[in-house]
Amino acid sequence: MHLPFQFTGASMGSRGMSSEQRNTDEDVPDAPFPAELGWQDTPVELDEFKVILSSDDKVAYKIKCTRYRPDRSKVTTLDAIFTSVKIGEDWRCVSRSPFNIEMFE
Repeated sequence: MHLPFQFTGASMGSRGMSSEQRNTDEDVPDAPFPAELGWQDTPVELDEFKVILSSDDKVAYKIKCTRYRPDRSKVTTLDAIFTSVKIGEDWRCVSRSPFNIEMFE
C-alpha cells in the first residue's frame, strides 16, 4: 500500500474539487505530482502505526509518515487514518484520510 503522498495538501486544484466545481468554465490549475516537485524516488518512512478499530472483516489504523529529501531533510509529514474491509478473501482499502499535513522548505 502506498503512503498518502500523491498530493501536496488540501489545496489541490481541480483534483480536490467536487464534480460540480470541476464542471465550471473557470480555469483551475492542477496541483503538481511528486515528480514535478522533485520528490520522485525520495524515501517515505512510516513513523507510527496504530490499529484503532478491528473486527473479523474491518480494520482502521492511524499512521504518521515522513517524506525525506536525499540529504535526509524533511519534505513533508502527515498523519492519516486508513480503513480496510475484507471482501471475500481479499482486503481492500476503502478510505484514506490524511490530516496534520506539514510542509517544510
